[in-house]
Amino acid sequence: MNEQLKALLKEADISVGTNQTDKQKDVIRAALELFAEKGYAGTTTQAIAQKARVSEKTLFKHFESKEKLFRQTVYPAMIQVLAPLLIEQTEKIIEKEKNRHYRDVLYDVYKDRIDFAIENPDVIKLILQELLFSPDLRGVMANILQQQMAPLISQVLPPTDDGEPDYSLIRVILSLLVGYISTRTILAPDQAWDDEKEIQFMLDVLFYGLERRQNSQD
Repeated sequence: MNEQLKALLKEADISVGTNQTDKQKDVIRAALELFAEKGYAGTTTQAIAQKARVSEKTLFKHFESKEKLFRQTVYPAMIQVLAPLLIEQTEKIIEKEKNRHYRDVLYDVYKDRIDFAIENPDVIKLILQELLFSPDLRGVMANILQQQMAPLISQVLPPTDDGEPDYSLIRVILSLLVGYISTRTILAPDQAWDDEKEIQFMLDVLFYGLERRQNSQD
């Protein structure tokens, strides 16, 4: 686990339920700290129990497995820390540049999010990995994109004829970005990437289509 991911998880302040015992709360706090420091594979239930000052038997009494404990600690941390990271910086870019052409604003949003992904590949890997297995996390991330990110993006796009945001276009904009980040950081990180060229290409295809873009190059 890289330093950026450790820092993100350590910044999280996980609220524990009022119906939990002191021992459960100690286990949750110890687990989050160790998962942030050593990652999932490098953290043992014995180490968590020792740090929480409980026996492994007590740990398994309250948490059936290390996997369930991981999901109960790291998921809330991811949600708490990543939502502001995904939204706040995009909000700052749009607010600062809202008078510029929407293509220029989207370029800056793409560039900023791609730079973040390149600097924090473990964060992206963890998000994508856990999205496959957690319906709850998928629901939260869908809410972030639909209820927070989409309205932000809609501020810089021309409205539809009925004055409503073009949510189909917004979905394509976000899908292009997520697809590129996944390929850039997870599927083919060692490829010789030219992010400037790739961003311009995505925006060309997005706003002009493949046929018009090809004609402009002929």
